[in-house]
Amino acid sequence: NVRVTARAGTERLTWALRTSCSDASTDLRCIQAGPADGTVYQVPAGTYYLVVEGPSTREVDFDLNVELLPPSPPPAGDLCSDPIELTPGTYHIGSFLDFQDDVDISCGFRYREAVHSFTIDEASDVTILLEGTASTSMSLRTACEDGASQLICAVGNPSRARLRGLAAGTYYVIAESPSGGSYRVRVETSTPPTLPVAVSGNEDCSTAHVIPETGGVFTG
Repeated sequence: NVRVTARAGTERLTWALRTSCSDASTDLRCIQAGPADGTVYQVPAGTYYLVVEGPSTREVDFDLNVELLPPSPPPAGDLCSDPIELTPGTYHIGSFLDFQDDVDISCGFRYREAVHSFTIDEASDVTILLEGTASTSMSLRTACEDGASQLICAVGNPSRARLRGLAAGTYYVIAESPSGGSYRVRVETSTPPTLPVAVSGNEDCSTAHVIPETGGVFTG
């Protein structure tokens, strides 16, 4: 394992570990943060190049620390091939510190992320809540590595997503944050799914559509 930390006060730095110095397509890992720290797991023996980049507007002094550690596999949740399973109705609590940037999401930006999955056996309303020590981004998709399968992408602290009538199947929640701090994520399911109610004729206060105490979803 190769663990790298590039630090320049509060400045954001970028580093890439690659097998060919001038060929970005050989990157094994590219991390941008302040400080920029991360681990590349199970790196084969050989010669590698570490390229460090600072802000484009000014020169900065930086410290670079490289550790060569015993090889180990990435932690669960670092890759789409090994997601952390979520149990609906229960919080999963973790930390972004051990994760790397492996998956791109449309409302995020090259930050470290944790990959989760959950399965529903029948059509359900689904609510997902993600809370962290800083602003978070959350992508819900049907295929972890396929951005085109994304159903929704939410940003905030907390970030929240609610989907009506989600079909039975397995879904992936990709949680991302610029901070390496702790986070917690929770999935809630509700069956049967809420059916939208078509509303028309509610032109003014005298013809307002009455929302029942149970709430609902209305279209018009």
